[in-house]
Amino acid sequence: MWLRVLGCRAVSVTETESQLSPSPKPSGSAVAFPSRIAKTLTVAGLLLVLGTAGLETVTALWPNALKEEALRSACSVVRQQFQPGDLISVAPSWISPLVQRELGALMPVEMLGRADGKRYARIWELTWAGARADDTQGLVAEQREEFGRLALSRYLQKPVTVTMDLTEQLLSAQVLQTTDTGAELPCLWSGPQPQPLPQKGAAGAFVCPQGRVERRVMEIDYQPRRGFVTTLGQGRRTALEFTGISDAAWQGSRLYLWAGLHDYHARKTAIGPAQVRVALDRGPLSPPITILPQQGFVGTPLPLPTGAASEHVIRLELTADQARDHFIGLHAELRR
Repeated sequence: MWLRVLGCRAVSVTETESQLSPSPKPSGSAVAFPSRIAKTLTVAGLLLVLGTAGLETVTALWPNALKEEALRSACSVVRQQFQPGDLISVAPSWISPLVQRELGALMPVEMLGRADGKRYARIWELTWAGARADDTQGLVAEQREEFGRLALSRYLQKPVTVTMDLTEQLLSAQVLQTTDTGAELPCLWSGPQPQPLPQKGAAGAFVCPQGRVERRVMEIDYQPRRGFVTTLGQGRRTALEFTGISDAAWQGSRLYLWAGLHDYHARKTAIGPAQVRVALDRGPLSPPITILPQQGFVGTPLPLPTGAASEHVIRLELTADQARDHFIGLHAELRR
């Protein structure tokens, strides 16, 4: 076997043995010493080749690496110019933990778990290698600065007006679940109420004969999402009714409903889809909104009836043919 390392001639095992032992090979263990030297030289040559190749690979990739200095410089600009109510958006998602390490105090859970960026008037976007965040699609940057392959852009938009946040108002909802006979029984709240900084221990929830409904930070499509989770019961229908919605919040608004399945462990074993149906102002149920185990946090806009009333009602009905491991994650808003 022959090797050429860094332009130098390498000898073969056979040639090395002949040079080290020109006389006839004695019997027994006398040949072991030169043979070990030859093998050691050959292995050393292989390691040198691999080490040189690895060094060349690292050198080639180094200019494309995310530099610590660039990240800190870009985050410093955001920190200096950030205003309350701004959004910090990141793409691709793998750099988000690095940005949160620098700007975590400016990125509360409400921001990280947002359904989209439409609530925000001003958006800071940190992107790597030409990526683009979903929050800024269709917008034109008013400011852009590059730090190597890391880009910092700032966008302005006219934000939507959220007239009611159903996640925020979850505790005012009435939660019901059907029995084996089809009758509906109320699910009562048990445990502590949701807090911005909850204490350790079990969270409070609406507890049903089978399953529960709780407000929490969800994990959907490997991302944090703010909303509420419903654990389904087999053969049961779980309903949430939001009553007492003011006409001022209702008129001119649309209902936006985001849905997905919470918990990546459960999604591995969940069989088939789940469904959500919506009834507005005691009207007929909508066609089912299907939630597949592999989907992300998918939003669906729904028009509201225009008739004036002193109060309005939204009813959500949740089911699945195979209820096991179907943890339906929802967030809903009235927007205009």
